[in-house]
Amino acid sequence: MIDLMKIVGSDHFLMIVEFVKNNPGNNASHISKKLNIHIITVQRCLDTLEKYGFIVTEEKRGSGRPSKIYSYVGGSFNVNIDELLSEYMMRSERVRETGNPDIMFSYDVDKEIVNAVLVGGKKGRKIKLVYLKNVFLFP
Repeated sequence: MIDLMKIVGSDHFLMIVEFVKNNPGNNASHISKKLNIHIITVQRCLDTLEKYGFIVTEEKRGSGRPSKIYSYVGGSFNVNIDELLSEYMMRSERVRETGNPDIMFSYDVDKEIVNAVLVGGKKGRKIKLVYLKNVFLFP
């Protein structure tokens, strides 16, 4: 939920949501141009809103790459500060199964996943993890 809190707190959040609500069926590039906001900012905001069910998408195919078309659904969410803090604190936790303090993990707060195992501390070997639908793969 930290990713949702970050985008709700961004300067452009309400402009983006208002535009999508009033103009459904547009892609991030169109929204970005109309609002004069960087496309990555628009995509990050809309993809996070989609993750939590406030926006729905459909894929539009044409010439070139497929495009995500966004439409507003709306809704609400509750903030549990204890749960949010617990999630945030995971970024500095160690992998305890090994019993070795030199083995830690890197936690991506935005995506809410472990993205790497650090062997030998922060300056040691980093093993990146690939996350696919609730499964970790070692590349």
